[in-house]
Amino acid sequence: MIAKIQGVPPYDFCATLSMTSQSSEQLTIEHPTFRLGDWRVYGVIRREPTKENHGWGDRETRVYAAVPIDPQVQSSANWKGYTEIYRLTQSGQLVLVRFDFDEWKRPPQLANETVLGDFYLVIKSGWSGPRTYVPFREGALVLERTQWLHEAYVGNSPIATELRRGCHPEFPGAARLWYQHDWPPDTDRS
Repeated sequence: MIAKIQGVPPYDFCATLSMTSQSSEQLTIEHPTFRLGDWRVYGVIRREPTKENHGWGDRETRVYAAVPIDPQVQSSANWKGYTEIYRLTQSGQLVLVRFDFDEWKRPPQLANETVLGDFYLVIKSGWSGPRTYVPFREGALVLERTQWLHEAYVGNSPIATELRRGCHPEFPGAARLWYQHDWPPDTDRS
């Protein structure tokens, strides 16, 4: 028997249990006004997110030139086998500092590369939460939050989202998950 936990349907609870949360990337912030609050970096992408690529931008084009040495160890908590370590400078540029590998005793691979061009910093307040996309134009952080993009839940499902302009309304606090919203009851089911 599967127990229902605080309004989460049993099938969604099981799916959550079978999937390991992925670790976030790391970001050191030197910028005088930009703060992440409860949010963490889960990627950096080229081009705007679309439904076709599940919100992850252009997967064919990396945002940096550095190539991480093939990791020998990967885990369900870090499918890549390494963590990207970034630094946001005082002037609003994003620098890929290094790759930290999950392999025991393997030294980090230094990159020290400033990310150039147009891209988005993908942030979430939890691995399974909605994404917010912080834009960089010509390599510079866009602080105007009306230029950001965010995923908004539009129904009682973790995939019922739409992309909207602006910062996530709960940023910098933690974003509620889809099952924490008060959705009207589904009266169409028998």
